[in-house]
Amino acid sequence: MWFLEQVLSSFLGCIVGMIFSYLLFLLYTKRKFSGWKVVVKDGEKECVKRNVGPKKAEQILDDPSDLSVFLKGIVSPYCNLKEDLMSEKAIEIGLFSQRIQDKTWVIDISKNPGGLEKK
Repeated sequence: MWFLEQVLSSFLGCIVGMIFSYLLFLLYTKRKFSGWKVVVKDGEKECVKRNVGPKKAEQILDDPSDLSVFLKGIVSPYCNLKEDLMSEKAIEIGLFSQRIQDKTWVIDISKNPGGLEKK
C-alpha cells in the first residue's frame, strides 16, 4: 500500500510542477510581449494608434519578415507605400522607426517617397 501512495504522490507532484511552470511561462511571455503599439502619422498628425496583442508581437519579433507585412496592412487604408519599410532607406528618411524602449513602431506616411497618393 505504501508503494501506491508514493507513486501517486510523485505523479501528483509532477503534474502540479508542470502546471505551475507552464503558468509561470505564460505570465512571463505575456509581460515580455505586451504593450507594443503601431502609430501611423502624417507629419505631426496622428492618423491611427493601434495596440498589438502579445501573441502577435511575439510572432512578429520572432520573424522580422512578418513585421513588414503586418505594418503594410495597417498603413494600406491611408496610403500606398513606395518603399519597403524594412529597408535602410525607409529608416534613413524617417518613413519607419522602431522604438524598442517604448515598444512602438512608427510609420510617418508624409515621408513616403514619390508622393503621398492617399486613398
